[in-house]
Amino acid sequence: MIKKSFLCLMIFTGMFWSLTSALALPDLAIDSESIGFSDNNPTEGDPMSITAKVINKGDAEIPDDIEVRFIEGDPEKGGLQISFEAIILGLKAGESKTIDVKWRAASGKTDIHVIADPENEIKESNEKNNYAIKPIEGKKWKSPKVNEKQINETIKKAAEWIKSQQGEFYVTCPNGHDNFLYAALAYGKCVICGASLDGISPERYPEQQRPGGWMAEIGPGMTSLMIMTLLHAGVDVSDPAIEKGFDHLFNKAPTKWEEWTDPYDFSTGILALTATGNKEKYMDLVQYSVNRLEALQTEDGGWGYGTIADAAHLQYVMFGLYAAKQWGAEIKPDTWTRAVAWLIGMQQPDGGWNYYSSGSGPYAECSYGSMTATAVMSLKAAGLSRDNKAVKRGVEWLERYYSITRNPGTFYWHYYYLVALQRAMDIPPKQEKLGSHDWYQEIASFLVKKQQEDGSWIAATPIYTTGAIGQAPEIASWAKDRGDLMATSFAVLFLTRAMPEPAGTDVGMIKDKMEFSKSSPDEGEEVTIKASVINQGSIPVENLEVKFYDGAPESGGVLIAAQPLPLLSVGQEAQVKATWKAVNTGEHKIYAVIDPSDIIQEFDEKNNIIFDTIIVGGEEKPAIPAMVKLGNGLYKLGKVDVDLNSNTIKIHGKMNMSYGLIELLACSSIGKVHESAIVLDVDPIHLQTALILMGLEYEGGLRYQGDPQTPKGDRVYIWVEWNSEGQVKRHRAEDLVFNREKQSTMPHVGWVFSGSRINDNGVFMAQAIGTIITTFHDPDAIIDNPLPEGADDTVYIVNTKLAPPKGTDITMIITPVGSS
Repeated sequence: MIKKSFLCLMIFTGMFWSLTSALALPDLAIDSESIGFSDNNPTEGDPMSITAKVINKGDAEIPDDIEVRFIEGDPEKGGLQISFEAIILGLKAGESKTIDVKWRAASGKTDIHVIADPENEIKESNEKNNYAIKPIEGKKWKSPKVNEKQINETIKKAAEWIKSQQGEFYVTCPNGHDNFLYAALAYGKCVICGASLDGISPERYPEQQRPGGWMAEIGPGMTSLMIMTLLHAGVDVSDPAIEKGFDHLFNKAPTKWEEWTDPYDFSTGILALTATGNKEKYMDLVQYSVNRLEALQTEDGGWGYGTIADAAHLQYVMFGLYAAKQWGAEIKPDTWTRAVAWLIGMQQPDGGWNYYSSGSGPYAECSYGSMTATAVMSLKAAGLSRDNKAVKRGVEWLERYYSITRNPGTFYWHYYYLVALQRAMDIPPKQEKLGSHDWYQEIASFLVKKQQEDGSWIAATPIYTTGAIGQAPEIASWAKDRGDLMATSFAVLFLTRAMPEPAGTDVGMIKDKMEFSKSSPDEGEEVTIKASVINQGSIPVENLEVKFYDGAPESGGVLIAAQPLPLLSVGQEAQVKATWKAVNTGEHKIYAVIDPSDIIQEFDEKNNIIFDTIIVGGEEKPAIPAMVKLGNGLYKLGKVDVDLNSNTIKIHGKMNMSYGLIELLACSSIGKVHESAIVLDVDPIHLQTALILMGLEYEGGLRYQGDPQTPKGDRVYIWVEWNSEGQVKRHRAEDLVFNREKQSTMPHVGWVFSGSRINDNGVFMAQAIGTIITTFHDPDAIIDNPLPEGADDTVYIVNTKLAPPKGTDITMIITPVGSS
């Protein structure tokens, strides 16, 4: 009996310990006392470290990597992530480890939020102690206001330093191995034998051996950038430094211009050539470089290393193309269109941009200043106005996180951010204030104060350490205070407000700027039409005329009014307007045309016209189309095939976008084709009638575009078919739509037949504006998105991994939910 009881006790004890072991969980903990700052009293912009000690208080080991996220400000209110890939490599039970990140101090009080395992990937016994906050106060940077004379002296001094750096420098290690300067800076030791280079100063190669370039070992782009900088600094094109630089590019560089393959090189080459102002001499080479950039544009519309596009390339490419456009180079409209679609598609929910479209990159895990300023500059260079939604959101981001002492959102590329901001503000129309900030004066004062005695600027993070991303190499003592070529170039370009000069006259309409006082007037009502004109050329324009037409002027459009502009100064923006008495119920395309008689000779005539659509109301209700019976249960309404036997509707169309931000899955040919994945060859009223014929009911439920309410009506499934290499591909429509925030395609929940509105004037809105199936909630759509994300027009992009190429013929199949 005793033995039996003892055996039961042993079995129970073993079960207890097995159960206890199975239930053992880790417990990550962090508190404000465990957060430390390397400098508790910093001035804004000062580099410093933030440390956090994380302990595993639980009973189980964490063998996996543990992310620790550092955030500047409340993450729920737009806080910027400080770190990227701040990882602890596992923690045993009871063990603690300290992790640190680099940060540049902000001005004023900043709450630093630290979160262990922010994505809750680790199952813990207590999830409530993973989060801690510690404040830090940064002193405001102060420098006296500078005047024009001080700025000019600063620029002149910097130009002399840049000249002094021309040629090739090397560092010889104690074992006799020569290291190019860039390599010596990048590695801090001999790249051949590993010997220390500390205490060994760089030397310059004899001019006849390495003439003319700047850091030529990293490619021709640096030389082009320095030539451009010197020319904008006022150095004459006949100066020996400029002549040697061009001689290097044309004759002595390791690779000839025609052999270049990097978009950076062609872009900076264009900027150097156009900075000379010698269009007659260099126009052919500028055009060649534009053609090469167009050939190097990636499938998704950007530029990068190989096939992977990044926003950093756009800083140079879009600015280079803008300079070429100012000279009148031929640039395909699709080049701009694709670049804009890609850029808008990669805009983040907070309005900013990162390096890659995924929202992350090598320098930050959130939006940051230099990439956001680059995107705004690029969109303006492509012709988008300040009123464009993406541009406005980008400018709002720059205002919200404005800084002169750091690149907001990342530790790196401070001076790059400053010149990107200047370009974003200075591409016409200029913006002299960013919120309440006199940005040029504030940053100019900072730059004048920060210039070194030799005329250079020391990079906040030198070019040669950024590649290490936080793992800086051993920097030789001579390198720590050495001026940085790129930082100095960016500072000079900022101070000179360097912009490509137009080589002649160019007046253009500003996109997205046509306005109607009434969007759907009654017949006979008066409508005020407004548009905006800008002089993007290099000379004032006199006696300019703008005419408004009802319909395309080349196709017999009716003249509405003509407005003269006696004088339009360089860079000036002016509003023109006309009054139109609405006639003829239905859709009208209203055109505004600059210089319709072609009296003024311009180098770019393509931007002289703009149009928009207006709907004139009437008493007539939309007609229900005649229906043709093809057989038992088979009908045709216009171009819609209806099969009541299988409960299917078939429509044909074309793939319209294979990448980019979308608000619609499908529209008609008169709809918002710039943000619709598919264009259907159908009259919208035929489709709505077909859906009703199948017994489906619609209830609307939406009040306006972006309404957070859920659209109401019967659910339908939608498939899309296309032919690929002889095989029919068939996918749910949701698979073509990618959610940028969730990094996944739309779930297969079906779509809502919400039905398009008929307005008070009897206009069937889907027919009038071409809106058919939307991802962004719209009361004028026939079919809508049932998900909450439908209230956000920045969430969805085309699924580039699945979508067929633009122009591919597709068949769309619609069937009620529940049908086989």
